[in-house]
Amino acid sequence: MSDISIPGVNSKYSKMVDDLVEVEKTKLTNLEDELQTIKDEKGYWLNINRQVSTLQTAAKSLYGFENPFTNKMVDSSNERILTATADRDASFSQYSVKVIQTASNDRFLSGQLSEDFRVPPGDYTFKVGEEEVSLRYRGGKLSDFAERLNERGRNLVQATVVKNRSDSQVILLEAVPTGSANRLIFSGDSEQFAKDIEMIRPIKTDSRDILPASDKIINQSETAGETFSIQGEEIVLSHGARLQIPLDKPYPVEAGSVLQFSYKTTQISEDSLKVIPPPDPTVPQPPPASLDGVTVNSLSSVVDLPPWENPPLPERIDDFNILSVGDGSGNYNAPPLSDSDDYKVMTVQLKDLVDTLSSLTLKNNNTYRNISIKDIQVFNPTVVADYEAVNPADTARDAVLEFNGIDVVRSTNDVDDLIPGVNLSLHRASDDEVDLDIKPDAEAAKEALIEFVYKYNNLMTNILVLTTDNEEIVNEKEYFTDEERNAALEALGKLKGDMTLRQMKDRLQGIMASPYETSEGNALSLLAQMGISTNETPGGSLAAGKLRGYLEINEDKVDQVLQSKILGVRDLFGKDTDGDLILDSGVGVSLDNYLRAYSQTGGILSLRSDRLDNAIDKKDEEITDYQSYLEDYEQDLRVKYGNMESTLNQLQSSSSYLDTLSNNNNGNN
Repeated sequence: MSDISIPGVNSKYSKMVDDLVEVEKTKLTNLEDELQTIKDEKGYWLNINRQVSTLQTAAKSLYGFENPFTNKMVDSSNERILTATADRDASFSQYSVKVIQTASNDRFLSGQLSEDFRVPPGDYTFKVGEEEVSLRYRGGKLSDFAERLNERGRNLVQATVVKNRSDSQVILLEAVPTGSANRLIFSGDSEQFAKDIEMIRPIKTDSRDILPASDKIINQSETAGETFSIQGEEIVLSHGARLQIPLDKPYPVEAGSVLQFSYKTTQISEDSLKVIPPPDPTVPQPPPASLDGVTVNSLSSVVDLPPWENPPLPERIDDFNILSVGDGSGNYNAPPLSDSDDYKVMTVQLKDLVDTLSSLTLKNNNTYRNISIKDIQVFNPTVVADYEAVNPADTARDAVLEFNGIDVVRSTNDVDDLIPGVNLSLHRASDDEVDLDIKPDAEAAKEALIEFVYKYNNLMTNILVLTTDNEEIVNEKEYFTDEERNAALEALGKLKGDMTLRQMKDRLQGIMASPYETSEGNALSLLAQMGISTNETPGGSLAAGKLRGYLEINEDKVDQVLQSKILGVRDLFGKDTDGDLILDSGVGVSLDNYLRAYSQTGGILSLRSDRLDNAIDKKDEEITDYQSYLEDYEQDLRVKYGNMESTLNQLQSSSSYLDTLSNNNNGNN
């Protein structure tokens, strides 16, 4: 049986049709290649656009309001005592600060409680400063009470439960704000609760003022003359003064008890101690003598006196051990004072010296310094209202600093209003002064410069890759990944004849090499003078890569200039030269102004992208139209060859029929 042939489906002419269509598809392939070329070109320009935008952003960051050259940092000579940060408004300067006392908060610890201890129901109220928090509690476990109080108290009162032993626990209640004005006060059911858990107890001793009344002072001075005076509540001690102030009754010293007073020192000049020379002796004038009408006047008496010599001034003695405390059996020196033109507060921890306070002794051995003391008090700072802490973990107090010889008091350890633009963070008290040096943040500035140069070199590399066909440009980039290297080789020379990119490259190089006006004058008017140029790598011959326009950074030179001339560096990237408050000169300003014509909406790169988009749309239309043509062309061929094949099949069928008839007729004859 012969093969069945269906015209147009499995026609023997089908391959001929496919071959003819394939020939016509050559133009479609060319159109698709042209479309891909346009899309590749658009990709190259989009990449250029991105790199121009990032370089422009980097340039703006070097001269705009937030430029890194006005950033400040603060070096502390002892960061364990004091650290600081500075904002952009701070002045370059140096300061010395002594942390006399850090601020703290009230922290009360309970006695030891059993594991199954339960907090009774009640209305628990806690007051800190002028604010208070209340908790209505139905009763429950200690940990549950602490959790509920923390939810309610948040920024005012916090509770912590600690399992101090395997079978017991304690609770710590603390005021969150620091400062002497933020004492933790228990009221309502919380006061009885605090007493029950041995957190507070009634006051055992009261506070008292030690008034410098004359009837209480025992003058023990050995120097003749007046050595002290009482002016209101102030005692002024001159050289040689030694006074004893007995207490009416002994004061039992408990943990936390302090002696506090205010004092200042007054310097005495040497001239004030010099003796005024006595007046010269006066000799009476003898009367004249007369004899026989002749008068003889007497001559004035002459007394030869030795030259006046001022008695020698006393030897200078500097002794700041002014105060000692007595317990009835002996005296014990309190910490020494220091020079202060204004009154400053001195706090002495009595428990470190005596168990019972019975008297105070004041003395002044200084020859050129008077000491003034007032507001002498003995008290226990852990006392709040009518009770005191049993186990005070800490007591609310203010931070005290000495700044330029002045005592500064704040309620917090973060002090942001003492030095303009500087925030101080106090960590611990010390007798040592901490030196603060406010200086440029050179590291941040250098990082911004490195980022700027990196983005500039990236753009320059891309321009060189697209406009030249030298593979050395790609091979020089050792930091390229394999993917980046292959992409660069693929793009090599694709925009070789483009004048826009060539002009951009030349202009960028010109901006980087041009001089600009700065506050440092000719000492800093070029990037090369601060260590940024096309040939900053020391030693060796001039490599071909150095001639391509890339920038290099000499970090040592950059560091040196940033430390000594950072304001000049700021001017180098942006400066107002005509006083109109608009930056009009500098590397950053020039780059930004030049690149804006490329990067802005409707700019050169935007128009180039729009033109390529139109070309892509037009090419897409051509391809779509030609694809339709190919479909019609193929259909026409298949119809024509199908018809032809059908006709041939009919002719062959007719021929076969005639041949059969002829053979039959011949057989019958």
